[in-house]
Amino acid sequence: MTPILLRALAARLRVVCLLGLCAGVGAGAQAAEALPASAEARPPVAAEPGDVAVVLQRAREAALRKTYTGTFIVLSANGAMASSRIWHLADGGQQVERMESLTGTPRLVFRRNDQVTTYLPESHIARSERRETFGLFPHLSRMHEGSLGEFYLVQSTGTERVAGFDTDVFQLMPRDGMRYGYRLWVERRNGFAVQLQTMDRSGHVLEQAAFSDLQFDVPLKADKMQQALGNTAAYKVEKLERIRTTAEAEGWLMRAGVPGFEAMDCYKRAPGAPRGAVQWIFSDGLATVSLFIEPYGAKPRQEWRSTAGMTQMVGRRVAHDWWLTAMGEVPPQTLDAFAATLARRP
Repeated sequence: MTPILLRALAARLRVVCLLGLCAGVGAGAQAAEALPASAEARPPVAAEPGDVAVVLQRAREAALRKTYTGTFIVLSANGAMASSRIWHLADGGQQVERMESLTGTPRLVFRRNDQVTTYLPESHIARSERRETFGLFPHLSRMHEGSLGEFYLVQSTGTERVAGFDTDVFQLMPRDGMRYGYRLWVERRNGFAVQLQTMDRSGHVLEQAAFSDLQFDVPLKADKMQQALGNTAAYKVEKLERIRTTAEAEGWLMRAGVPGFEAMDCYKRAPGAPRGAVQWIFSDGLATVSLFIEPYGAKPRQEWRSTAGMTQMVGRRVAHDWWLTAMGEVPPQTLDAFAATLARRP
């Protein structure tokens, strides 16, 4: 997987911050050019990690279960900006979502439950795939109790008004250098996450993702949302298929754990793809790291490192005949730790 392809993937994956689907920014963040934080109502005070975990889980559920429309903006510390318009319908057990990018390359995304199709009008290509995780911090509920407070200092910083809503503000600062920190604004009545900042360990804001306008309980209909995509019959459909597996079955292990991160899922490409093309996913409940592993191949490769916004990426040779592409919204040293401990099973 080349750096160019990974930058595009990073831009698409970084939208997990508040929603399952939004447009990301592919620009590098510079911590020294920090975004200004909003004025706080009072100094931070300690909060119980268990209580904040409930707040985070409520915010995740609100993003999935509420019907809403809004304009979503992602701003990096170097001034790069991307925006999208979102329509999200929750109707009983059904979820339908449409996203239209307002900046950069034109892109339309349509999701019905776990089936996601991305339409690229300029190339007339539609990429269809099945996604199993959506929304804010999708792996939080799978972490063991107490892990949040073990690796993050959890604080409540008061209340603020954002996009016309009264919000409670929470801050989660890392206790080590292996992860970033977060500041989250949640709507007081329904728990919806209106704004999220990602910070380095010193508190400099690397990226801010927020709704500039937001309306709840708007009258949306699934068929009208799909019709708004326009004529898609002429698009060439590319199906991106993957199969759930285990790292053990694919012959991989971690010689030592990376503090706070636990294995979540493992996938491989559908039959016909190159042998050993595996994605192994780790999370500490908030941050996520993906390890893409494939055969090294016959041609020499140059090790590389890259940044897309707050997403770090590294490509290097591992276990003699394999190539690792590691990526995640974590500091560079975290990816180095994963690469150093990844090994083939004997």
